[in-house]
Amino acid sequence: MNSKEDDAEDQVGSVFAVQGIDLNRVGVLIGDDIQVNDKGVLAANKENFRNVNGKFTEEDMQLTENQEEFTLFVLNIYYILLTRGIDGIRLGFWRNDAFMEYMERTLEIK
Repeated sequence: MNSKEDDAEDQVGSVFAVQGIDLNRVGVLIGDDIQVNDKGVLAANKENFRNVNGKFTEEDMQLTENQEEFTLFVLNIYYILLTRGIDGIRLGFWRNDAFMEYMERTLEIK
C-alpha cells in the first residue's frame, strides 16, 4: 500500500490498515485462531488469537454469548481481509488443515 503515514510500515498485514481500501491482489494467511469444532462449526480459539484487540478474560469466555461474539469478531477480521482483493486473492493456511478442508468443502474446490 502506498501510504504517507509515519507508521505505514508497521501496519502491513493489519486488518485496521485495510478497512475500506480495495487492493489489486491480497494474500491472507489463515492461522489457527479460527478452527472447525467437532460439530463442523467454525469457532475462534482464544489461546491462538494474537491480536491485542478483542481479548476476553477467562471469566468472560465462560459465557456462551461471549464465545460466540469472539468467534464473530475473529471471522469479521478475516472477512475484511478476504474481501479487499479486486483482481484476486491467495489463501494460505498456517497450522490449520481442518479449516483448509472446511473451505475446500464449502467452496466446492475439490
